[in-house]
Amino acid sequence: MSRYKVIIEDAINAYILDRSENTIVALCSTKRPDLGFKKLEKLVGQANKVESTHSDIQKGYIEIDKEFIIDSLENKEIPLDTISGVFIGKGEIVVTGIPNDEGHNCDAMGCNSINHVIYRKAI
Repeated sequence: MSRYKVIIEDAINAYILDRSENTIVALCSTKRPDLGFKKLEKLVGQANKVESTHSDIQKGYIEIDKEFIIDSLENKEIPLDTISGVFIGKGEIVVTGIPNDEGHNCDAMGCNSINHVIYRKAI
């Protein structure tokens, strides 16, 4: 099974699904529906070939219920209503959600195009 797959929603919108982590890694759109998403599908196919040649790639993260870590998060002053997800994997715990301060730095926290990382800690 290929790790990445292009999911075409309609003539102008698609996304790339990471099957191993069950996450969307990119949202895509085109202003040229007549061209479709052939180039994107070709690039994703190439990425799958590269992915399959790497045997040392770590497994992805798993999502856990935020209720399991309430005590830890209360000490960090993270309001539970700002949390969208809690993930464990790759030797760390990652909490995603809405940043509660203007000093949030996406580059430092490792945010992606889908979620803000509001807490990250090695475990």
